[in-house]
This record gives sequence, C-alpha cells and structure tokens, in this order.
Amino acid sequence: MSNFKICVDSMALPAIDWKKKEKMSWNWKCFSQKIENLRKCEMLTKLYLYGNRISKIVNLDNLIDLQVLWLCENKISKIENLSSLKNLKDLNLAENQIVRIGDSLNNNINLERLNLSGNKIAFLKDMNDLCNLPNLNHLSFKDPYYAPCPVSLLCNYSSYALFYLPQLISLDTYNVNSKEISEIVESLVEKKKFFYNDQVKSLDYKKSCWYDVANQLKEYMLVKYHNKMKQLAEAIRKVQSSSFTEMASQSSNFPNLEKTETETNPETELELLKSKHATLTENLKTLHAAYSKCELQCTRIEKRIRLAINYVEKRYKRLVNYLQLELGTCGNIRISQCSKNDLCYDSCCNVVLSKFCPVDFQAFNVTGIEVQNIYKIVNRTLIRRFEDKMIALIPDSNDDFSFVNKVNELKKNQDYLFWIYNPELPPAMSDMEMIIENGFPASHLYERLGMNAAIPLANSLYLADRWRIHQEFISSNFENQHANACFFRHGILLMCRVYLGRSTSAVSNKIICPETYTDTESVFKTKAMLNQHAEIPEVLGQHFPCSCLKDQQEWYIFNQEYIVPEYIIEFKYITMPTNENPFMLVDTGQSQNEFDKLLAHCSSPLYEVADQESIQKGINQLGDMPRDTNIMAVIHNTPIPELITHLNLSHQKLEDLPLLTAMYSLNRLEVSFNLLTKLNLDKMPLTYLDASFNNICSLEGMKNLVSLKYLDISWNKLFNIKANLTVLKENTPFIEELDTRQNPWRKPEDLRLRIIGQLPNVMTLNGSSIIESERDAAESLLTTDLICASLLETHSHVDHSEPRILSIWNMAQILTCTSLNRPGMLTEADPMCFSKITSVNLDYCQLSDLSYLCRLDQLKWISLNGNYLTTLKDLHTCSQLEEISASDNCIDHIGDLSHLINLQRLHLGHNFIHTLKGCGLEQLSHLTYLSLESNFIQNLDGFQELSSLCQLYIGHNQIVYSGEVILIKNLKNLLIVDFRNNSMTKETVNYRLYVIFHLKGLQILDGETDSTEIIEAKDMFGGRLTSDFISERLHGCTSHDLRELNLPNCSLRTVDLGNGDIYGNLTSINLEHNHLTSLGGLLYLHNLKVLCLNNNRIESIFPRQKWGKQKSNPANGDSEDSHDGDMDNGNCRILLKLEVLHLGYNEIRSLPQLQLHRLPSLKALFLQGNDISKLEGLEGLRNLVELVLDANKVKTISPLSFVHLHNLTELHLEENRLVSLAGLNSLSKLERLYLGSNKIQEIAEFEHLTSLSCLSDISLINNPVSKKMQMRYILINNFPQLTAINNIAITDEDCIKAEAFMAEQIRQSNSATASQAIMLDGGLPCISQCHLQVSSVKPTTISLCSPAIGTTSNSITGQDSLYTHQIDKSTKHPLPGNRLLSVTSSVLPNVTLSKNGPMPISDHPPEASYATLQEFGHSLLKTRDHSMGHH
Repeated sequence: MSNFKICVDSMALPAIDWKKKEKMSWNWKCFSQKIENLRKCEMLTKLYLYGNRISKIVNLDNLIDLQVLWLCENKISKIENLSSLKNLKDLNLAENQIVRIGDSLNNNINLERLNLSGNKIAFLKDMNDLCNLPNLNHLSFKDPYYAPCPVSLLCNYSSYALFYLPQLISLDTYNVNSKEISEIVESLVEKKKFFYNDQVKSLDYKKSCWYDVANQLKEYMLVKYHNKMKQLAEAIRKVQSSSFTEMASQSSNFPNLEKTETETNPETELELLKSKHATLTENLKTLHAAYSKCELQCTRIEKRIRLAINYVEKRYKRLVNYLQLELGTCGNIRISQCSKNDLCYDSCCNVVLSKFCPVDFQAFNVTGIEVQNIYKIVNRTLIRRFEDKMIALIPDSNDDFSFVNKVNELKKNQDYLFWIYNPELPPAMSDMEMIIENGFPASHLYERLGMNAAIPLANSLYLADRWRIHQEFISSNFENQHANACFFRHGILLMCRVYLGRSTSAVSNKIICPETYTDTESVFKTKAMLNQHAEIPEVLGQHFPCSCLKDQQEWYIFNQEYIVPEYIIEFKYITMPTNENPFMLVDTGQSQNEFDKLLAHCSSPLYEVADQESIQKGINQLGDMPRDTNIMAVIHNTPIPELITHLNLSHQKLEDLPLLTAMYSLNRLEVSFNLLTKLNLDKMPLTYLDASFNNICSLEGMKNLVSLKYLDISWNKLFNIKANLTVLKENTPFIEELDTRQNPWRKPEDLRLRIIGQLPNVMTLNGSSIIESERDAAESLLTTDLICASLLETHSHVDHSEPRILSIWNMAQILTCTSLNRPGMLTEADPMCFSKITSVNLDYCQLSDLSYLCRLDQLKWISLNGNYLTTLKDLHTCSQLEEISASDNCIDHIGDLSHLINLQRLHLGHNFIHTLKGCGLEQLSHLTYLSLESNFIQNLDGFQELSSLCQLYIGHNQIVYSGEVILIKNLKNLLIVDFRNNSMTKETVNYRLYVIFHLKGLQILDGETDSTEIIEAKDMFGGRLTSDFISERLHGCTSHDLRELNLPNCSLRTVDLGNGDIYGNLTSINLEHNHLTSLGGLLYLHNLKVLCLNNNRIESIFPRQKWGKQKSNPANGDSEDSHDGDMDNGNCRILLKLEVLHLGYNEIRSLPQLQLHRLPSLKALFLQGNDISKLEGLEGLRNLVELVLDANKVKTISPLSFVHLHNLTELHLEENRLVSLAGLNSLSKLERLYLGSNKIQEIAEFEHLTSLSCLSDISLINNPVSKKMQMRYILINNFPQLTAINNIAITDEDCIKAEAFMAEQIRQSNSATASQAIMLDGGLPCISQCHLQVSSVKPTTISLCSPAIGTTSNSITGQDSLYTHQIDKSTKHPLPGNRLLSVTSSVLPNVTLSKNGPMPISDHPPEASYATLQEFGHSLLKTRDHSMGHH
C-alpha cells in the first residue's frame, strides 16, 4: 500500500487528480476549514485530517471503503454525515468541540476504535448511544495524549462505561479485558440497583402509610354523617312503607281485609286522605333534603381527601423520578432532602419568604406560605460547567489584589432566581426533572418557539408560579366552587444559582435576544412592565398596588451555562383560618337535638290498617323462620301467601333470607337494615328489591331475576366489581334503576362507566340519570377492556435480549422507552406473528382479561400495572416469561404459575392476595425478586422453596407472628427483606434484631442497614432455645405432639419457651453439650420428667437476675426466662413432675446455689464431673432414690449431708477424695454404694456402714483398702445381705471361703499363745471373737454391675485383680438400667464384729487345717441346700 501525504497551506483541500489506487491520505496541520475534493477517492481506506480548522464533517459519503478517519484537533462541534462509512473501524475525533454524541454513529457497526478525548462531552448518558456499536473495543474519553473530556472526570465514569459497553478491551488506553474487572463492575451495578430499588420501596411504604392515615381520617370524618344518613334512610323507608301500605289497603290488594265498623262520610274521608298524603309528602321531602345535605358534606370531604391523595401521588412519582435520576447517572446527580437542622434549610426558607408578597394573592385569601420540604441538588456536570465559566471570566493576572476583587465581583453578580414553569412549552423545556438532569435549554430554542431568545427566571414567587396557578384553574373547573377554595394550594419551586453579569432593563417593544442586547448577559422586566404588556394571567384577578412592583422582576439569561439548579422547594399556600385545614368538617346546619326531633316527627306512623297486623304477623314468622324449614308449614296461617305482592322484612336482624318460592306473586321485596351476607333469590318475579344496609359481600345468590327493574344494594360490603357486575349482567338484564353507593369497591374510579357499559338498560344510577356522554364513555371503556391485536401492536416489542441500562423500572417499561423493535402488523390469520413478541407493556389499560395473551409463547417481559385483573392464570402458557409486573390490580387469586420455570421477577404489590398456596411458587427455582407489599398475606408458607430469592418485599400485609421468619431462614441468597407495617414489626420486641439473627446473609432490612445490629442480634438471640428454634429443627412436628426433645451441641445459651402451655406433652429433654447457665425457661414445662443438661455451665436452677413478672415474647432478648413473681420466693416448688436430672460436667462448685430443694419430685440426680467439695444443699430431696457424685472433690461427708435422704437406694461417690465413710449411716435404705477411686485406707471405716441393712452392692475399687486381701471376706461376713463387691458378684464359693477364713480366725483366737503372737504382730482391726452361726438361706434377685461380673477366684489367696472390675472410661456413669443385670445369690451367715478389740488372725491358714476347712465347707453347703429346699 502506498502512502500519500499532502501538506498545503490553504483553506480547503486542494483539487488534485487523485489516483484511484491510492488508499491513504495524510493532510496534517494544513489549516483546512472544509473537507472537499475527495469524490474521486473511492479506494481510500485511511484518511488523516488532524490539526486543521475543519468545523463540519461533510463530503465523505463516497468513501465507502474508508476504515481509518482521524479528524482530531479541529473545530468540529457535531458528529454527523458518517452513516455511509459502513467499513469505518477507527475514528479519532479528539480535541474538538463536540458536546453530544447522539445517534449519528448507529450505522457504523464495524467501528472498533473511537477517541473522543478533549471534547466538551459532559454527560454520562451520551455513552448510551455507543451501545449500538457491537464491535467497539477501544474507547477513549481521557487519552493521555489529549485533554480529558468533562465526562471522564465524573465519579463512577469507568464503571458506567464498562457496564454499558461490556465488550471493551481498552478504556482510555488502559486494558480492561479482565474477568475480575467485569465481575467487580457487575457487582457494583447490582448493588446500586438493589439500593435504589429498596429506596423506591421505602417511598412506596411511606405513601401506603399516608393513604392509611388519610383513609382513617376520612372514615373518622364521615362516620358522623354516615350514621345520620342511615337514620334518615331508615326513616324514609318507614314512611315509604306506610305510604305503600295505605295504597294497598285502598286498592283492596288483600281480599281478607275487613270493613270498618263505623261508616264515614266519603268526602270527609277523602279530605283526610289528602291531608295525610300532603303531610306524608312534606315529611318525605324534609327527610330527603336532610339526607341530601349529609350526602353533599360527605362528597365534599371525599373530594378534599382525593385532592390530598392526588398531591401525594404526584409527589411520590416525583421522588421516584429523582431516584431514577440518581441511579441513571451513577450518583453524579444527587437530590437529597435537607433537614431543618441544616444551614441551607433556613437560608432557603428566608429566600422564599422574602420573595412572597401576600398582596399578589389577595384574590384567593392567601395570607402566607409554608415551606414543607427542601431538596438539595448536586449535579456535578452542571456545577463543573458553571465553575469553569466563572474561572474563564477571571483575567490572568499576577496581582493577587485584582484577582480577589474580580472573584468578589463575580460573587456579587450572582443571585438566586426561580424557574418559571410554563405549560405551553414542550416537555423537554418545561419538565423539571429534565432541567435538573440536562440543565436549561439553550436560548435559541426559545427563539424558535416565538419567545424571547433567553431563559426566563424570576425573583418573585408570584411571577414564578403564575402559569401553574392559571393551569390549575382551568383544569380544576373551580368557577362554581366557593370563593375561598385554594385550588393551587401545593406548589413547587426550582431555585437556581445564576450569574447575572452585566444586566439591563428591557426596552418596550424590543425583542430580547443576544443580538439586540449586546455586551450584556441578562435582561429583566419588572412586574409593572409585565402588567402593562398583559403578561399576567387574568385568573389572578385585580393587581393591587404594592411597593414591591419594581422589586419583582422577571429575568432573561442568554447563556444557559450561567445557571445551576440547586434547590427544590415544596411549599403550600396558607389561606384564611376557616379553610386552612382541607379536611375540616363542614357543619351539618342542625344540632343533634334538632336532628332527633326531625326524625321523630317525620318518621311517625301516619296510617293504621286493621288487617295489617295479621299479615305482619305472618311476615314476622317468615322472618324468624330458621334455615331449611318448610315454608308451607310456617305460612299455613298466613292469608293467601301466593297473592302477596309486597313483603317487607326490614329490621328483622336476618342473617339469611327465608325461602320465598311459595310467593308466586311477590314483586316487591324489602330486606334492608338486616345482617344479610348474601341474597339467595332464584327465579323470583321480583321487580323491586331493596337490600341496602346489610353486610352483603357478593351477589352470587341472585339468579334468573329477569323481571327486576329496581335494585338497591347500597351500604353493603361489596368489593369485587368484575364478579358482581357479571352476576347482574347475566341474571338481571333488564334492570333500570340501580344504587351501589357506599360499598368498599376495589378501584372505584371507573365504576360508574363500567356499570353503564355492562348494564345498558340502566336509566338511573346512584340517584342520578345517565346522560348520553356517559354512555359513549362507557362504550369506549369497553373497547379497551379486552386485549386485541391492535393494542398489542402499539404496546409490544420483539427484543430478545435485555438492554444494559441503569433503571428502577421493569424491563417492559424500559423497552417501551428505549426500543424501536416493533412487531409490525398482527393479524389473526397469521398466528406465527404473535410468536415474535417478547415484551408487552399494558400498564393502565383498564384490562380485566388476559386470555388473549395465551398465544404469546415467546413472551419474556410483561407489565400489567394499574388494571382490573383478578388473576394471572391465563399466563400459564407463556413459559418463557422472565418478569411479570402486575401491581395495583384487583388480584385475589394468583393462579397456577408452576409452568413459568424461567420467571425471575414477580411484582404483585397493591392487590388483594391472601395466600400463595396453590400458585406453584415452589417450582420457580429462578425467582430472585418478589414484591407483595400492600396485600392481605398472613403467613410465609410457600416461600421456603424459593432458593434463589434475593429480594422480598412483603410490607403492609397482615403478618402477626414473628416466627414466620423461620420459614425463610434457609434462603441463603436473600439479601433484602421488607416487613414494614406488618403487625409483627410493632408487637415483637427487638423485631429487627430477631430478623437479622435468623436471616444470616441479610444486607438491608426495611430499607435500613446497620452492621452493628448483626453483633447485637448475635448477643441477644444467639444460643436461644425458642419455639421458633424447635419448630425449625422438628421440620413440621407440632408442639402439641412433642414428647421428647433432643438438641445436643446446638450452642444454646438461654431458654425461652414462653409459659410452656404449647409443650404440655413434653416429658423428656436432652440439652447436653450447650452453654446454658440455668434452667431458665424450662421451669415452665410442668410435665417435664427427665432433663439432661450434662456438659453445660449450670450455676443454678434460676438465672442470676431477680425473678419478676415479665412479658414473654419469642423475640424478646430481655425475657430469656419469663416467670411469675412468686418464683423469687425461696420456698417455691417448681417442676413438680421432674424425676431425673442430669447436671454432670457443669463445673458446679456449690450445691446450695443450685437450689435443688425446689424440685420435690426428683428421684435421680446426676452431678458427676463437677467441682463439688462439700455435700450440702440436698435437704429437700426427700424422694431422691439415686445420687451420682462421681469425679468431684469431696473429702468428707458431714453427718447432716444425707440426713433427709431417707429414700436413697443408690449412691455414687467414685473418683473423689474421701478418706472416711463417716456420715453414711443415715442412709437406711441404701442398696448400692460406689466408692471407687477414693483414699479409704482402713477396714475400720466399714464400721460406719453397719446401719445400712439394705446394702447389697458396694464398690471400693482403686482405694488403698481394696489392696487388703481380707477386705472382701470381712465384708461378706459382716454384711451378709451383700450380693456384689467391687462389681463382682458374690458366689457360693466366695461364701465358703469367707466362712473358712473366719473359722480359721476363730480357731486361732482360741489359742492364747497364737493370740499373743497375733496381737504383737498386729491383727485385723475391729475383729473380735466371732461366733459362727448358720442361718436359713433365702434366694433373692438384685441388680449387679455390668458384663465383667462373674470373674471369680478359685483360691482364697487370689490376687487383687480377681476382685477389680475394669470400667469403660468412655461411659463413666451409665444409667442404672444399662449398668445392671439380674443374678441369683444367697444370703451368707452373719459374722458379728466384736467391740472388744481386734482378734488375732493369720494371713495364710496352715496347710494342716485345709482338710478341716473343706469338711466345714461341705457341711455348710448341705445345710444351705436343706434350708433352700425347706424354704
């Protein structure tokens, strides 16, 4: 490829005969001002024209092969005329004067490199236009070789660029092609979306709370009028009923009426009837007038409430737009609310108040203004632009004094002015949000609209707000309203910082533009001048003379860069005191006494009909008739029931209508003022039905009432518009007069038009006649009620991928604003055309049916907000759906969504949903966002399967029990939860900490986040045994069915099970290896029998704090152990059924501190492995049977230690430090005694056991005394009831050896010489002369120690190992049932110990005496066998 370089000092490219084969042109710093003479260069691929004076991109259309174009360092202000360069890959426009990118590069899809450094691009959203360039890999706004663009100096600039252009390899010459960078950007954007989404939900919550307050206020204000209206309506019904009865009597409708006995003059009777009729008419007129007056007051109150709600709705939308503005600019535009403690708040208030003159609003009785909210605007782009302009106005000078003077002069020329709202301007110029985001439009745009070529501002509240007041006057139609109404009460100001510079007063009849006012930056007009030129709307009335006429000015600024919006001020006008409160009650005009007199006078009975009593008696019988009673049996005495045409059952307290099928002629039925919840009327010839003032919720019982002409269902509880209108349309098609007032209809805004459209024969609705315009509007409404192909054409898109955009709106709404991919014409003949649709936005289209959408099998995103839908069941065929937004509808049953397996986001807020059961949520494994705020949900059942859920908004529902949080505890991805305005948030103490503790990964709760709360939650709720904790571990088992509870190793610190009533059947608990310090909440489990608390930190049965009455709450960190106040009494008995208590290995030092005497039924107490040194505090355990004190530090046993343990049968004192057995003699019923691994040395200690007549098992293993061979023989002879020693059962052979041993000792004691020798040698202590006595032998069955039992010695002189049982150390103290087995033994002869002193005995009997011992043994066995046989 050849290079061709031209450098010519000319104003344009020279006309050169280019060769077609030349592919590169290099024209560098030739001061060219225009691109031309390139039409013959079709083969050109590279063109370098940098460093010239080119101001416009032109004449490049024919360079279709151009790939590289450098136009840097020129004076280009706009990117244009590049759409034909399809092959362009490298475009360098650095160091120019470009302000906006625009869509001029959308056709250059092959562009790979773009350099826009050194331009004036200042807004981040300009980068959005580059998203249409899929091959753009290298982008520069801050190339180090050029000056940076202002946009590159904004915060989050890089993150914004990388999010919108994820394909970038380099940004500002830096390599960004890294997976780590991409993940960081995605995470940052996701967090921002989470945050601002939650902020929107916070605003929504505040709006809902305000609506609740407004509705409560409305109900409070209307209740007085409603009560009066009910009384008036009742009186009207009575009078009308009397009139009807009189007419019936005169026309002889009842054939059994008897004639009066006294004949009267016909003329007199006629005059009397006329008088009564006139009185009746006058009374009815009076009652109707009073009723209408109350109704008018109610209408006024409702209208005032509606105005206030509309204001709140507008403010809510405005604040949501502010949040969207912040998110869309990555925080470079911040709109934050100022608090009253901020300095700027007082400053703004002073400015606004100083710019207000009450004379201007004198026509509307406005006496002042009240500033309600102030928001500070920080637009970094506009602020930087303004500051750059101010710096440019300061001349370069080395003199500091002149520099300071210039800066001060600039500050003096700045002022705060108000933006003038003008509704006649296009939205881009009159929308406040757009001005806050982009700044004010350029002055030449105003000139194009035929206005002054300058930006209008005002220093007066009157001048700034006058056009809004004019618009409010026209739109609100207040000409017929009372004069004191302030229809423009709430206003908003945009206060801007403005550099006025050199200014001058406007000249009359001279157009305001920069050309006519040279050398000036601003022009102003006074209010007097505006009045002269009729620039003040007439609606503001007469302009009274005021001293501020000259001070109030309207300013015109030529340069928009001299204006910075800084504050948004919300205010309201204060009117005269009579109308200051928009919700103030309107006087009824009558006192209560006058009202009561009116009722008494007008509703008094005027007619007495002789036979009415008998008829009314039959009617009363009908009214009192129980359900399913045979009507024929009841009305047998009623005169001719089939001829009755009028039946009045009002005021009968009816809860259900009686069967009226026998009344074939009944055409008028009145059942008002009852307790009816439904109307069961089928195939009745009724023409008139009054069912007002009841509790009717549905009209489903009305069937086939084709003759009905009049229906009054006012003052009931009807709410479902669609369902009830369908019933009326199908069953009462010829109805002419209908009253539906005073019902809690859902979304009643279009109720009247819907009724007119569904019931075309209705002539009078809610007391007013239907006009033709209403019928046209109703017909138009019906046409938009259903979805059709034409509606989808205008509200659908065919995009297959989500656009990368920072927005809080749903995807269908985003595509509506950004996408141009329409589906084209949709026809029923081509079903495949519907398969192209991927997005549908049908917000606020008044839809009630979605069946038409079932053909959209590729639908991904749908928005259905603000309609009249009652279910989403028709969407089950749209299996590709990823997002459904159906907020603000009438949905009470969601329908089956189990087929929508790709669903990720579901918006169902502001509906009437009670439960999610049956809607298939468990199948939505990809659902990450669920919004259900402002519904009627009472529990979280069905949420536990949503494993992917990240955001859950369920505020403003009816969740009462805080334990519902446990159901979503395992949702590990849950980051944001909103429970605000549920009952549990108010009734649960420490609610936030409770939720934060159970939802471990939660980042935002109820719109707030605080890292310190996590630590507080752990301290308060960590290790708490609560009902929620048990429910979670039991996986569905009810507390009533719970018998045993096993929760070892759960790190439990406290117990809070309330009052224990729900665990009435719980008898056994195992809480080993936890961190409990007391029994705490376990004390309320009155049926508890077995409690295992080994390996805890139990210090006492009761906690350290003083016991008192506290409220038990599952989420109350302060009521760990909530007990009655009398538990503080030291003699109070608790756990009256507890029999077994395990407190091993708890480091217990003091038994009295445990307060064991409060457990009166305790039978087994295990205290092994503690630090107990003194045996005290056991006095109250009179029923104790087994006591385990192994592995403690007990040295001695006090005589009083076991003095009250009369029923103790088993005692474990192994692994202690005992040296004496003193203190055990009081245990008269003791059967088993385990003293292994102590320090007992002397056999003489056995003397302390002589009173233990029931002792059958003793263990002295690993004691010094156990090393003495004679110990076993002495115990066998002195304690004949023993069955085992040292865990080794006593056998017959042991008894023989013991008897032989004792016989030898007796024989040796008879020899004086041997006795002397033994005494000198040192004999067996405490053994005196023994007398061998053979008694009868009785077999018994007792419990002995474990499996190693049975090891016996064949020799009397066996080693100690024969008597030592090796205990398994892994199970030191097994329960009695596991430790013992049954054997059969015999009671050996008693050997009585003498108190006269020790008897000499030989350690080893001589061999000569062995025959004697054997012979004695055989004789003993014969005696034993004989005795057993006799026994």
